[in-house]
Formats: sequence, structure tokens, C-alpha cells
Amino acid sequence: GDEGEKKVSSPVIDITPTKWERALAGSPCCCCWIWFAFAMVMTVAAMALLQNESLKFDQNGVWDVRGSEIQTQWDAFIQAREAFKVVNSDAYEERSQTFFPFYATYYSKEEGVENLLTADRLKWISESDSKVQALPEYQEYCQAVYGSDPTKPVHKFVSLDTAADRITATPAPEAGSALFFKGNSSILFDGGRYHVINVEGDSFQLASNDNSLAEKLEQFGDLDYIAPDGEFIQAIRRCVQTVTLSAVAFRNPEEQKKGMCEGFVTSTSRQSRGGSDAFTPVLSKVPGCDPDSLVYDDSNAPPCNFSYDLQCLSTAATGLSSAPSITQAQIDEELSFLCEEKQSEIDAVAALGYKTMRQNLLPQDWGCNGKSPGKSSIVRSLMFFGGPIKGYKTLTGDAATDQLDDLIEWAASDGLSAFEKLEKELNDASDDKTNVILMSQIFLSVAYTNLMVTESLYVLGSFWFVFMWVWCSTGSMFIAACCMFETFISLPLAMLAWKPFGDYLGFLCIMMIFVILGIGADDVFVLFDAWKQSGLLNFGEGEEALAKRFAWAYRRASGAMLVTTVTTVFCFFAAGLAEIPSISGFGYFAALVVTFDFLLVLTFFASAILIYHRYFEAKMKSSCACAGGSHMFCCPATCIRLDWNRPLFAQPRVAFPFFFLLIVGVVLCVFYPMGGAISICLAFIFLQATTSSQDDVSQPRPIEKFLQETFYAQLIKPVGKGLTVSSLLLLSWVVIVILAAIVVGTSLRLPEENEKFLTEGHRLQIFLDTDAEFQSQSNAMSHVYVAFGLDKAEALDRTGVDMGQPGTSWGKMVPDEPLGVLNFNEAARQSFLSQEGQSEIIGVCDTIRNTPAIANSDADCHLVNWGSVTFPRILADPDSDPGLMKVKPASGAAYYTADQSQPLTAVGNGFCATGVYCFMYDIRDYIVHFCDATRSPLTHKREMLESPRYCPEGPSGCKYEALCKDASGNDMNGGVGAFPSDNLESIMASEGYDLYITDVANAQRRQNGMSYDALPRSTRQGAFTQDGTFKFAFLSLNSSLPGASVNHDEQVFHHDRFEAFFEKHLTVNNQAFMAAFVFNWMTTVGTLLQNTIQSVAMALAFSWVVLVLATWNLIVGTLTLIVVAVIVLVSGGLIVAAGWNLGIIESICVIVVIGVSVDYSVHLAHAWEVHEVPDAENVPLHEQRRLKAQGALGTIGISLISGLVTSVGSTLFLWFSSINFFKKFGMFLSITLCVSFVAAFLLLIPLLMTFGPTGGCGDLPWRKKKDQPAKSSGAPSVSSGSPGSTAVATAEAPTTATTASPEVTEI
Repeated sequence: GDEGEKKVSSPVIDITPTKWERALAGSPCCCCWIWFAFAMVMTVAAMALLQNESLKFDQNGVWDVRGSEIQTQWDAFIQAREAFKVVNSDAYEERSQTFFPFYATYYSKEEGVENLLTADRLKWISESDSKVQALPEYQEYCQAVYGSDPTKPVHKFVSLDTAADRITATPAPEAGSALFFKGNSSILFDGGRYHVINVEGDSFQLASNDNSLAEKLEQFGDLDYIAPDGEFIQAIRRCVQTVTLSAVAFRNPEEQKKGMCEGFVTSTSRQSRGGSDAFTPVLSKVPGCDPDSLVYDDSNAPPCNFSYDLQCLSTAATGLSSAPSITQAQIDEELSFLCEEKQSEIDAVAALGYKTMRQNLLPQDWGCNGKSPGKSSIVRSLMFFGGPIKGYKTLTGDAATDQLDDLIEWAASDGLSAFEKLEKELNDASDDKTNVILMSQIFLSVAYTNLMVTESLYVLGSFWFVFMWVWCSTGSMFIAACCMFETFISLPLAMLAWKPFGDYLGFLCIMMIFVILGIGADDVFVLFDAWKQSGLLNFGEGEEALAKRFAWAYRRASGAMLVTTVTTVFCFFAAGLAEIPSISGFGYFAALVVTFDFLLVLTFFASAILIYHRYFEAKMKSSCACAGGSHMFCCPATCIRLDWNRPLFAQPRVAFPFFFLLIVGVVLCVFYPMGGAISICLAFIFLQATTSSQDDVSQPRPIEKFLQETFYAQLIKPVGKGLTVSSLLLLSWVVIVILAAIVVGTSLRLPEENEKFLTEGHRLQIFLDTDAEFQSQSNAMSHVYVAFGLDKAEALDRTGVDMGQPGTSWGKMVPDEPLGVLNFNEAARQSFLSQEGQSEIIGVCDTIRNTPAIANSDADCHLVNWGSVTFPRILADPDSDPGLMKVKPASGAAYYTADQSQPLTAVGNGFCATGVYCFMYDIRDYIVHFCDATRSPLTHKREMLESPRYCPEGPSGCKYEALCKDASGNDMNGGVGAFPSDNLESIMASEGYDLYITDVANAQRRQNGMSYDALPRSTRQGAFTQDGTFKFAFLSLNSSLPGASVNHDEQVFHHDRFEAFFEKHLTVNNQAFMAAFVFNWMTTVGTLLQNTIQSVAMALAFSWVVLVLATWNLIVGTLTLIVVAVIVLVSGGLIVAAGWNLGIIESICVIVVIGVSVDYSVHLAHAWEVHEVPDAENVPLHEQRRLKAQGALGTIGISLISGLVTSVGSTLFLWFSSINFFKKFGMFLSITLCVSFVAAFLLLIPLLMTFGPTGGCGDLPWRKKKDQPAKSSGAPSVSSGSPGSTAVATAEAPTTATTASPEVTEI
């Protein structure tokens, strides 16, 4: 019924449109606008939900198996640990400014230099480090230290006005400057740093920081003084020096000494004056400096070991320019101190410094040949961003938050770009064998954000390609625009529908943009091709003919789309049943998107086709218009004078542009991937635009003609006695299936590590990879925790919890919101409160320290109680040390005590790693040592009460009176025999124990340089009470779990090994459970395999049900299922061939492939089954099967080809993504879609031609039988015998006929 179209001699098709079809045909504009308005309102609502964060987008995803016991116990432990905070102690008001390590990572390129520890390479490293430090941006935002400025005059003390708190010095300092005081004073600390305020002439006031770290005026009483020889030395800010191997290789003790003696040394403590809230940074004294230096120690102590001290090494490094004659042998000699064998020649403190430097600067696989340093193709230097940055005076308090905000803002605006520019300059100046990466954690989030913005351009590329292909295929920009609108609008509609089921959308949902581009275009092609094919049939004249034509095309397309939509939706729904929230959320969300896309195609796009027919089709003419109307505003085939009777590529006007664009694209892909992809796409777009604009619309389109003539003829072509090409294809597929099964069964493995975020060679990924290289095996420990007090079997009640809400991850140990309600267990609590339970916990802690298979600890590391607090110290032979006394408690292994009259530095040879943080050690220290009433001459409590520092008003009313009293106020009688205690809960709930932990133990550890003592710092400790009840506690282990990635089986082995260890040693506390983040990944990997198998099995089963019901035939449904199963198997083989494991990305791809690729087979099977052969009673069975296959190829083949191209094209741009997930998804999906398409045409069609049922064989019992023997086809088709003939069709039974029927067909 198209005006101006050639009419095909065919009978009038009688079809009765439904009310819905008449409404669409009669008022398409109204229907289109209604659906457009509805979609836009829903989209605005969805955007509003995202804007007000009622619906949130989770960039990381949730990969936890929250139904597993292991994950539940981990989440419960984290939640319990964070639930208990110590908030009432002044000791925690002093908190350290956050600082960010900044790494200059030097690495050898592939096939580059083998060793960077050579003179020339170390010189390049030293010069590069210097350029980084000289960068103004680094100078402004680096972590700073203060020292004396020898270029500025010394301010000599003149007088002190105690009434006005004003000091007079000459010359007067500038307001806001920082000064070090040197001398004696009743108020000011020798070596203390102060800020100058309120300058008036030569007088000024000084300020320090109070306990809340605000500036506090230094006030003087009538009796306070400053010695006459006092001096105020101008302080200068300098960046903390780079920790670098050049400092080791080119030691210069004199330069190191100079820096130390000028005061550039980190403060060891914040000293407070009795009765004052002031905390003043005071420089450490350094023996061996000149008397005029700021930090001179006039005692007779031996000189500082500048040569090997870690602080010295990191403070002053002399480059090669000052030591031109140094030899490689000398460098190797200096580097040899990084070897453990060589460290025995220096003292233990210096050796520990070298050990730390080796772990920070060299990869974990670096080693020595005896005392000779090995080679390394990767090293790094360590710097710090932090503070106080310029404009700030303090490192802590509110200023810390402000500085952190400034740092983050600077990193996002100018910081990252400045260092990227310097990095490029350094690499350009190198010899192309080595490179450097400048990166800090503070830059990573900015770099990721910038990367995601760049990667989003690939969505535009996919959008552009699909739009152009639809435009070329349909010839209408209006149709292409409507296609893109309905495709993309299904995403916000799905978001709105998702809200009642969850508040979070996972990272994987982004992938649906690319998936729905292919699916949406596929449905559009099915409906549009049905409409175009209906134009060759005779529906009569007038408006009624238009309604009939639309009804015919609508029913033919909607039936096919319904079958594929149902199978696709259920395949995604099967993925939604996965136990991993991100995969589950993706499955459900994808099912919603596909459903809305299907509805929009049947409503909005169906109306758009009618609008196109009324206002665009056959009415937009141009000078080179195609027959029946313009195609893309003209007719490309006519414009280039295409000869339809000659092969396409034999015509230069077609071949030259196509191959030129194709070759240019391939070349560009090497240098500029995005440009190459665009050029390749343009080549195929040009070809499609040309071949889709035929000048005689009464004839089948070239692709339709190819499928029904050329392709079909090749399938039935004989190749031997009784064999055809289709027979050989079936035999080939048998071989392929066998090979794929062998490959999958023997080689497909679970992943051994987390998927890399970025592709190999990307600078960010190189940084992440090299950062992992430097995690030393003895230092990069996977923490394992043991929790007490919670219910082991059901530690967390997750009722009402949104399983999609973010939890913990590798970079985030604390979830934003609770993941359930904690279940405390009274029996578990009573167990660790009992004396037997206390003894058992002490015993297991001692066992852990002495079991290398469980925890990493340093050799000769012993516990020493000093000043009522236990410290881990290196003791080579403690039993022969007269200053140590062995303590043999009632439970647990023996340990040692040291006389507090000697400094802690004199006890052993430095701190060491014990392998375990044990809360029961602190409890034991408090009961046995601090509250030991037999201590002479004074107990620890009495010493504090009589100290003006702790009780400036005297003992009476001092808060420390609460020490050594239980919660009821009863005095404690401590000592060795008092532990384990029968009154533990009352002791733990007391104010005195809280004071001991916060004001005694933690303060002593900090003051003695042990600020890194893991758990008890900041705002939490290892044991917690609430409302007088000791509820929860935990142990922390620096476990001996392998630092390198291991496979799933080995992860299970280590988990079982640790589980067995704790089950053996915790029999009283049998409700205690182990929690470790590393074992969560083990659970995820194991569940991933189970869920993939489950989803694939469910998808295949349901696909079979749908296929059987869609075709009403068991045989057709089963044959199609075989093809889908083959596709899945071959997909698994492709995973192995690509060198991948069955990880998260691959599992999702397999699930998506089933949901998407089944469409091709379903469409062909449905078309084959409904196609009826005229005069079938007189046609042999094998010929019936062939004719049905020919009819299926002719009616649906062109739509499937267009659907394949748009699906592959929508993912093609992802091949060039730097994000591994996107890249793998694009590569795998596009390749497997091609495999699915090939399987549908080269496996399913031969199967149907060979085994397809005829004459009702395999039909379901209740299938409705047709009375008429011959129905006509759903599209014009060309038979092998009569290329020019055409056919008519019914919606129910499209077929191919060699002659036209003169009858009127009723539907």
C-alpha cells in the first residue's frame, strides 16, 4: 500500500487489526508523544533519586558473599570493632596529621637494563629525586620538618615582663614566625618550638598549642624566669628528605651530621608541663654536635652514629657529583648493609633501619649473594605530602582537617598535572631503557576520576556507531534517533523500577549501556524489517490497508521479539540469583532494562514507524532519491552509480573507499586506537549505506538475496557421496565441541588474585603493580583477627539489610553503614571472663609468637615489662642480662621485667615485631605490675598521685585516684598471683583501667617512640566494655599468609590450617572465631564458580522451555538448546585461549552471552518452525527441511545481521579501553557474539536441515492444527529455482513459495 511503490502481483491479505493496533495506526503521533512524555517524567524522577542520593551509584561494587559464615564473621568483627570507641580520654585529643607517601618508582622497561643499582643509574635516580624536591608544588605541600636557619640572626633574650607575658629580644622577630628557644626557663622548653604573636617594637608574645591544638598564649607567673643567656633561633621549614638508595650508596656522615645538628630531626615526643595543657614540639638532643648548635648535648655521651642511622641516611644524601671518584665496588660495599648477613657488623638499631629501608625501597624478591647486593630492575624513592603546609603552623587538630581538604583540592586542581608534567620531562630525558612514575595515594582518586571521564568517550563512540548503522540500514535519521532514544531511555526507567528493591546500583550496571545498545537495535531491526517487507504485500487500499499492514508487521515482529526478550530476561534473572551482590544486582537490573526496552519498541518505536511512514517515507525526495523515497537524504547507490549486476568489490567506487578506510583504521589502531576504531567503523558504514539503498524496492535487498540464494546454495552443495556442505559443517562442529570440552575441562581455572583494574602498561597499573612488589614478604602481612564475645554461628543478623549496600574492600576496611545487627553471645563472654579463659588467651598469644607458620615475628624478640608497660625488645641473651628479671606467671610463657631507673633504650637493641597484638597482655600488665601493692618504694599509682605533672593540685581529688580500683570502688591487690583474675569484668569496666590504657600505657609507648604500635592508638583498643559489661575483644595477628597471590585451593588450605590451629588452642573460648579479609576473597572465588554454573544451568533450562513453547515443538527446542550449549562451551574455550581465568569479569560475560547470543538461535528456530512449505504433501521430507531453512534465512536473516553488527559495534570501542573490566567485556562479548551468530547460521541451520521435524513430528500435544495446507511467507523471498519470483505471507506462517497463490489468505 505505498504510494509510488512497484506493486507485486499477489493476493490481498485479509487480516483484522486489534483495537490496540488500530489505535497505534490511527493516532501514532498521540501515542508517540504520550510514551515520550511518560519516559521523560520517569527519567526526571530517576535523576532526582540520584541527585538526592535516595538511589546511589557504587563505583566499587560489592563482591562479598554475605550469606557465607566467613564473610558474616568478618563483617561482624569490623562492625563490633568500630562500634566501641574510646571518647572520654584527653590522651586521644592529640592526633597525628594525615600524611601521604609519595613514590618515585624507577623501573626498567622490557628488554631494558637489568640492574638499576649501578653508578650511572643511581646518579640518574639521585638527579631525578632532586628535581622532584625542587618542584614548587612539592615544596608547598610536602610533609615538613623545622630546623634552625643559619642565615638568619639569633634573637638574644633581653627581658621578660611577667605581668604582660611579653618577651623582649634583639633583634625583634617577625610576627607569625617560628622560633626555637635555647637555654633555661621555668616555662619554655630548651629546644621547644613556638610561634611569635603580638609584636610591638622589640617585645612580643609566644604561643604554643593547647591540648585541642589551638594556639595558646605562654603565660608567666611572678616567679617564672628565662635565663639571661637564652636565645631564640629562627626556625625554617623544609621538606622531609627523600628516603632513597642514593643516601645509602653515597653516605656522607658530615652532611648528615650538619643536618641533624641544625635541628632537622623529627620530634620524639610532645612534652607537657605539669599543670599545663600545653604540648610543645621539642627537638631531640644529638650527641656529637658542636656546642653552638641548636641540638647540642653537653653530656659526655658518645657521638651519634651518623654513618648508619636511618634518620641520618634519610636526612642528607650526597649525589655522585660530590663523589666523582666513587667506584662500583664502593657502591656495592655500601649497599651490602641492606643484606641481613652484613647487618651483623653494625648495631641492632642501625640494622633495623637498614631493614626498614630495604623493605621500602627494594622489591620483595630482591636478595643478596651472601654479603653482596643482588641486582634489581626496579627501585623507588620515598617522599611525603602532609604538613604543616604553607600557611599552617601545626600538624594536628582542626588544622589537620583543613590541611587535608587543601591537599585534596590541590591534588585535583593542579597537583597531579604538575607531577605528570615533570614525570614526562624526566622520562623524555632518560635513555629509553628506564622510566620513572611519580605517584601518591592522594593522586590516585583524582587520576581514576580523570580516567573515567576519558573512558566515558567510548560510550559516545558506541552511540555514534549504532546511530549511523541504524541510519544507513533504514535510510531515516528520524528512525535512527527514535531507536537511540528508546534504547537509552530504558536505563533510567529501569533505575526507577529498581528503587523499591534496593538503594544502590553497582558498577557492573554501566555495562548495560553497551548491552542494551545491541539488544535495542536488534529489536528495532526486527520490527522495521517486518514493516519494510510488509510493503511488498497487498493489503488493499486506504487507511484500513495501513492498519492491516501495520498489524501484519507488528504481529510478526512482536512474536519473535517476545520469545527472545523472555529468554534474555530470564537469563539475566538467573544471574540475579547469584550470591555475590554486584552480580546479582547486575542480573536483576539488566532484566529490567531489557523488559523496558521491549515495551518501548512495541509502543514508542512502533508509533515512530507509522509517523515515519506518514511524514517521511516516499515523500522526502532529492535529486538522487532512491525508488520509493530518499535514503539518508539521497540515494548513495545512485550517487556513486553502483552497478547491481556486478560484484561489489569489483567496482572501484565501492572497493577503494572501503579498503582505504579499513587499512587506515588498522594502521591508526597502533598509534591512536580511538581514531582507528572510527575509521574501521566508517568503512563498514559506507558499505552498509551503499548496499541498503537499492533502486528497486520490489526486489529483495542484497543481503536477503545473498542469504536465500548464495548462502543457501552453498549449504546444500554436494561435496561427496551422500555429503553436503551442511553435513561437513556438522562434523566440524563435533570436533570443535570435543576440543572445547577438553580445553575447558583441563585448563579453565579460578583466579589466583584480584583482577587488575587497568591494562598492562598503563602508568597507574604499573604503579599499583610495583607498589605490590615492594610489600616485603616479612612486612606485608595479611592481618588475621580472632574475635571474642560474638556468636560464632550467627555473628550478624542481616534482616532488613540491603545486600547491595557497599561493604569492605581492599582499600576500605570500614563500611559506610552497618551491615546488620551484632549478635553477642553470653556464653562466649563468660568464657573469656573465666580464669581458664584468660589463661587460654594468654597461652594462645604466646603460642602465636613462637609459631612461624602462623605469625611473622622478628628473631630474638621478647616481651619486656618496663614501667608497668610491656614493650617488644630485641634481646640476644636475656637470661644473662643482670638488668632483666624473668617473670613466671601462673599462666602463659615467662617474660622479663626491666628496672625503670634505666632508660628503655638501654634495654635490648630496639623494638621488634612480636607477630601478635594481645589485649590480655595489657590486662595482665595492669593487674600484675601497675597495681602491684608490694612495689617498693612507691607503687606506680602513688608515683602518679605525687607527681605535679599528673596531679598538680595534689593527690586529693585527682582523677588518678581511680587507678587500681574495680568498678565497685574496691582496691585491687595486684601482683603475679593476681592473674588470672576472678573479678575481670569489674576491673575492665572500671575508670582506673581506662586511665591505665589511655594515660599510662599508650602515653608511655608514644613517648618511647612506639607510636606505630598498631591497635591501641587513636580511638580504639583490643578489649571493650559497655555499660559496665565486658562485651567484646579481639587478637590481631601479623600472619604468615603468603604475600604473593595463590590459587583458590591454596587459599582453602591456609584457611583450614589457621582454623585448625585456633580450634586446637581455643577450647574454653570455643565461640571465638577467626576473621581475615584475605579469606573473604577465597569465599568469593569459590562462590563465583558455583554461581556461574548455577546461572548457566538455569538459563539453559529456561531457554529450552521457552524455545519449546515458542516453536510448539520438542525437537526444534532441543536442537536450539544444543546450539546454545555449544556457544557456552566455546565461550569457555575462548576464555582459556585468551589466557584468562574464570574470574568475575569472565563469569559475567558468560552469563551475558547466554542472555544475548541466544537471540540469534531463537529467531532462526522460531522462523524455521512457523515457515510452511506450499504443497508439503508432495514435497520430500528432506526438501521440506531445506525449504523451511531457506525461508527462515530470507525472513529473519537480515535482521540478525544488522543486530550482530550493532551489538559488536557497541562493544568495539571497549577494545581500546584502559580499564581491564571494560576491555575484557568488550573483547569477550563481541567475539562470542560473532561465535553465536556463526553457530546459529552454520550449526543450527544445518541441524534443522538434517534433523528438523516435519509433518507434526515432535509437536506438543496441545498444538493447534492448521486446516490450510499452504500459507504464504512473511516476506518476499527468492527461491533457488526462480530468482525473480516473490511470495506473500501470513503473520503465523511465513513461507517461501515458487509461485504466487491466487487465493486470498485469511488470518
